[in-house]
Amino acid sequence: MRWRPIASGERRDALAAIARVVLSLAALGYRLAVGLRAALYRTGVLRVHRVPCPVISVGNLTAGRNGQDADGGIPGAGAVAAGAGGR
Repeated sequence: MRWRPIASGERRDALAAIARVVLSLAALGYRLAVGLRAALYRTGVLRVHRVPCPVISVGNLTAGRNGQDADGGIPGAGAVAAGAGGR
């Protein structure tokens, strides 16, 4: 199942409609949680903690083989790509 036709509304079957509703509810829940967290920091309920040393923050670290496969994780696609001259 590809996500783009579902998210864009191009795909209009029942499963796509259910997926859009579920994803919309998840997005709403995330938006509410982030807004609540920001409000708690703004009002001082949550506080920023300072540390006595410099800190380097590194984001978006992954483990494993993320983004390394030319086949996109599709079984058998690597063999097709290799047979077509892909490396």
